Amino acid sequence: MGKTLGELTNERHIRQWGAVECSAEVGERHDPPARDEDLTAVGFYATDSPTQYEIYIYEEYSAGSFSDLRATKTGTVPNAGWYTVELDAPVPLLNGDGFGVVMKFTNDDYGYPIPIEHPSAGYSSAATANPGESYISLSGSSWSDLTSGCSNCNVSIKAFCRDPVEPPIPLPATEAYGRIPGGCKP
Repeated sequence: MGKTLGELTNERHIRQWGAVECSAEVGERHDPPARDEDLTAVGFYATDSPTQYEIYIYEEYSAGSFSDLRATKTGTVPNAGWYTVELDAPVPLLNGDGFGVVMKFTNDDYGYPIPIEHPSAGYSSAATANPGESYISLSGSSWSDLTSGCSNCNVSIKAFCRDPVEPPIPLPATEAYGRIPGGCKP
C-alpha cells in the first residue's frame, strides 16, 4: 500500500469489471491485454474492520477453475474502505494472454465479506455486468458465474497495470542455449 487511487490511476491502466457480494472467495477473469503490461497492484473494498485478504494472480481460467498461479500476496487491513495493495513484484502480462485475479476475504463479524456493485437507484443505477466476468466460490475450488444468481452484479476487484519498465526480450531459439548475447561464451 502507499499510493492513492488518483496516483495509481494517473500512472496505470485499470482492468476491472465492477463489483459483487456473496461468499468468501471471488475471482475475476480478465480479457487479454491489447499490449504487454505489468500487473503491479490490486484494489478492493474491505467491508469490515479488520479484514484479512489473500490475493492470487493466475494465468488462466478454464472449465470452471483458475490455474497457473503467478503471484500471491496476503495481509490485513484495519478498517472498512477502499485499499490498493502493491504486489511484491510486477507480474508480466503479454499481449493476448488472459489472466485472473482471485481474492479470499475473511473478517470477524460482517456476514458479507465480499464487496459488490449492483444497480441501485440513486447510487449505482448504471452498474452492469456480463456473464464470464466475475465468479464466486465457497471453497476456492469450484466456481460459479456471479451473473447466474445476480444479474448486473460484479466483484469489486481492480487490477492496476502499467507499461513494462523493460519490455521482454525474446531470445532466438539458436541463442537460447550456449551463450547470452553480449555475455560470456561457454
